[in-house]
Amino acid sequence: MKRLLILTCLALTLVLDTCYGASLPLLESVARRGLELDVVGATTKLPPDGLLYEPELFRWAGGRPGARVSARSGDPLERFRLDSGQLRRAAEQVDGWSGEVLEARLRRRHPNLVLAPLGEGGAEILVPVEPQRFRRQRD
Repeated sequence: MKRLLILTCLALTLVLDTCYGASLPLLESVARRGLELDVVGATTKLPPDGLLYEPELFRWAGGRPGARVSARSGDPLERFRLDSGQLRRAAEQVDGWSGEVLEARLRRRHPNLVLAPLGEGGAEILVPVEPQRFRRQRD
């Protein structure tokens, strides 16, 4: 069964209601539009019914709407301000990692996605990595 990617924009908050939604290609696509958004997304596989939205979210009258979204599984969600410079630096950092570091940070196979830190706030995003980068170098 294929999952439908649902993007919900609520008061300058982008909620990525899909498995592995906090991923570099999707985030770069949004960042290219020049939007200044807070982002909420998963670096894990979500249950089939997706994220849980508190009823108060739709009666929102201020504050940060992303705080009213959670994963039904209880897994933490990544929450950060979209910044194209931070996205670029995360990708550059992954480019410099060895195969061992890539394996240690691997979150998903097919496609291969590794967790990369995003700026100083503690958030992480998923960065795609070509399979050959995981192969060990022979002496």
